[in-house]
Amino acid sequence: MKKLLDGESYYTDIDSNNVYPEIFQNANTIFSFLVMTGYLKAKKHYLDVLDYELSIPNKEISIAYRSEIIRKLSIE
Repeated sequence: MKKLLDGESYYTDIDSNNVYPEIFQNANTIFSFLVMTGYLKAKKHYLDVLDYELSIPNKEISIAYRSEIIRKLSIE
């Protein structure tokens, strides 16, 4: 998340079949959940590795991440 807040992209696979309870079984599924809910944007899809380039979709979401998530997790 810090990488995304620093304006960098994050690369991961996205599975649109994930359901909410799976987030607690596999930490990487949180990115799929955030893409499906609009809190992250999948910019590019790399077919050769099935990865997506993720970014924060807009300034408002970035502010929300900074004020809520980062502050609560004390990540600086």
